[in-house]
Amino acid sequence: MINTTTLSNGIRIIVESVVNAGKTSLQCSFGVGSQNEPRELNGLAHLTEHAFFLGTKNRSQKEIRHIENQLGITLNAETTQDNISFIADVLPEDLSTVLDVFADMIQNPAFPKELLQKEKKIILTEIKDVQEDDENTADNLLYNASFKRTPLGLPTEGSVKTIKDITAQDVQDFYHRFFCPEDLIISVAGEVDFESFATQCERLFGQFEKGGVQPAVSPSPYLGGDRRIELAGETDLFRMGFQSVPLKDSRSFAIAEICSDILEENLFEEIRENKGLLYAIHADNWFHGQNSVLCVSASCESQKTSTVLREVCGVLNHFEQKITPEQVEIAKKRIKLDFVANKETLADKAESNCFDLRYFGKIVSAKEFYQVLDTVTPQEVADTIQQMLSSRLSFAGVGYTRKMPSYDQLNQWLRGKEEKQTLIRQQASFPACRFKKVNVKE
Repeated sequence: MINTTTLSNGIRIIVESVVNAGKTSLQCSFGVGSQNEPRELNGLAHLTEHAFFLGTKNRSQKEIRHIENQLGITLNAETTQDNISFIADVLPEDLSTVLDVFADMIQNPAFPKELLQKEKKIILTEIKDVQEDDENTADNLLYNASFKRTPLGLPTEGSVKTIKDITAQDVQDFYHRFFCPEDLIISVAGEVDFESFATQCERLFGQFEKGGVQPAVSPSPYLGGDRRIELAGETDLFRMGFQSVPLKDSRSFAIAEICSDILEENLFEEIRENKGLLYAIHADNWFHGQNSVLCVSASCESQKTSTVLREVCGVLNHFEQKITPEQVEIAKKRIKLDFVANKETLADKAESNCFDLRYFGKIVSAKEFYQVLDTVTPQEVADTIQQMLSSRLSFAGVGYTRKMPSYDQLNQWLRGKEEKQTLIRQQASFPACRFKKVNVKE
C-alpha cells in the first residue's frame, strides 16, 4: 500500500508499506543537481553532497560514522544531473534513528572548511577513476556533444580545476539557494507505518524553513555535435545521440520507451544477429525533464567500427516507416515487464516512487501505467521516432578515432543530412570541452 502526504512546510512524503519485508529503504531527495550549478563551478553539486557528511552543528563527522557502525549500515548519497539524494537501507527498528540523522544533516550542515579541503582530494580521486573508465568517458562525451558547455554538458563529478577552485562559501551559497523544503521528497519502502512515519517527519523536518520561490534554472538547450578521445587499444566505444521527447507525464515516458525498445531490437537483429559485427548494442532514453536524449551505444573491434556505424545509420534511415503494429505490441509487453522489474527491491520502490512524484506529480501504479501504455498507437510511435531522428546528431567516440568516420560522413549516411550554417554558428559559440586522461596527485 502506498500513502502520500505533504508536511506544513511543503515537504512531500511517500510511504510504501510492505508487510514482513524485514527492512526498510529510505531516500531523501532534492530536485537539484549538476545542471543547477554555474559552469565555472562544475562539480559544486557533487562536492556539496559530500560536504553534508562532514558533520552538522549537532554531530561531528566521527559521531555520524559511529552511528553507522552501531547500526551496521552505510549512509549513502548520490548526485546526478537532476537530483541529490540521501539513501539508506536499515532494519525497521532503526529507521527513526537514521531519519533523525538525515534530518540533522539536511537542516544543520556545518560545512567545515578544513574537512572540505580534505574531501576535495577524495573527489579528485573519483574524477580520476571516472576518466579511467571508458564507458563513463563515452557517456560524458555524449553529454558534452549534446549540450556543449552548458551545465548539463559537463561531468557531474566536476573537473580537477573547478573542484580546486570551489570555496566553502560557494558550497554555503549553493545550499542556501537550492535546498528548500518545497523541493524535498522523503520516500520510504518496507516495514513502516504511514501515520507514525509522517508524524516523525513533521517533528524532525517541520522546522526546515520554507524559502522563497526556488530560482529558475535556464534549461540547457540540445545542440548536437562531435566529441572524441583517442585511446590505444583494439576496441572502440561510440555513442550516437538525438533529442528525445520532453518528460511531461507517464504518457510521454511510455512513448519514448516504446521508441527506444523497438529501435534497440531492430539494431540488435540487423547488426548482431544478421551481420555478426558486435556482441551487443543498446538504445536508451536519458531522461532529464525537458532535456532528454535518445542514445544508441555500443562497443566493437576497432577495425569494424566504420562498418558498424554505417550499418547503424542504415537502420536509422527512415526507421519510422518500418515500425509495425506487431512490433509496438511486443515492445509494450517488454516495457510492462521492465516496469515491474524496476520496482523489485525496496530501494527500487523508494527511488521509483520518488521519481514518479517529482516528474509526474503522482505515484503511477502498474495498472495505471499499463492502461496508458496500451493507448499508445503505432502512428504516435512512428511520428515520435521521426521527430527524434530528425534532430541534430550528437556523436561521441572513444578509441582509434582517427579511423572512425567523420562527423560530416555520419551525417551523409543519415539521410544525407547537411549541416546548416545557423547550427554551425550556434555550435561555435560554445567552445569545445576538453576531456583529458589525467593523473591526480594526492
